[in-house]
Amino acid sequence: MRFPIVLLAVFALTVSRRTSYRVKTFTTPRNYYGYGHSGTNSPVYVSLEGQRGKTGYLRLHKRNCNGFSSGGVDSFVVGTSVNVRRIKCAVFLIRGNDYWVLDKAIVSNRYGSVTLYNYPVTVLSTDRREGRRWVRLCAQGRTRYTLTTVTSTRPHSGSDTFALTMTIQGKCGRVARTGLIDNKGKNDLEKGAVDTFYFDSLPRLNVKCISIRANKGGHDMWRFDRIILRGGRRTVDFKVKGTRLSYDTREGRRFVKFCV
Repeated sequence: MRFPIVLLAVFALTVSRRTSYRVKTFTTPRNYYGYGHSGTNSPVYVSLEGQRGKTGYLRLHKRNCNGFSSGGVDSFVVGTSVNVRRIKCAVFLIRGNDYWVLDKAIVSNRYGSVTLYNYPVTVLSTDRREGRRWVRLCAQGRTRYTLTTVTSTRPHSGSDTFALTMTIQGKCGRVARTGLIDNKGKNDLEKGAVDTFYFDSLPRLNVKCISIRANKGGHDMWRFDRIILRGGRRTVDFKVKGTRLSYDTREGRRFVKFCV
């Protein structure tokens, strides 16, 4: 009876060595960045890279789930015998021509969590006219930044359908880039509102400037009075009463930059 016992022990050891990873994806809302839809029904795979190698491609799949919906948040647990330890990067691969526009992903294991931003945006598709088959996203650092915005109290100042992104600039040309400025499930940037947004896995910078861009997609104009950015080596506070942002240049500017 030793032979079956040995096999059972080997099987148990193999199973116990499997490592689980949690992958949380945030798909951009419909019409953002100028794409009619952002979700996909095409198969999507991820390969995780860390301190000790790569996992190889693992499919992101849930039973009775029709792919990734526009504006949706999807969570997956994938397992493999490869333990990469601390996660540094993730490669997302699509196998189908139904394109997908990813905003960001949060990947975690027992060694920690990283947030990966797909900006500038890479559209995933096997159709070369629409995008690329894969994109490699990496953590930019380990620092959390907190962005606080104060929307004007003047009429028609708020907007919650806005593809806003931010770039943080530090010394010596160092930069950090974020995904969408958005809190899922919340009506952000309403008239007179004070909103807070969090951005993780960014480099610790001595902040000199921040830039906010109104990307193609969404609609309306946002008028704001103040922006505060905390994190890095300093807090910056810009009082910019009545500044207007809009992709429609008749209503505001597409791009603003504030420096200390």
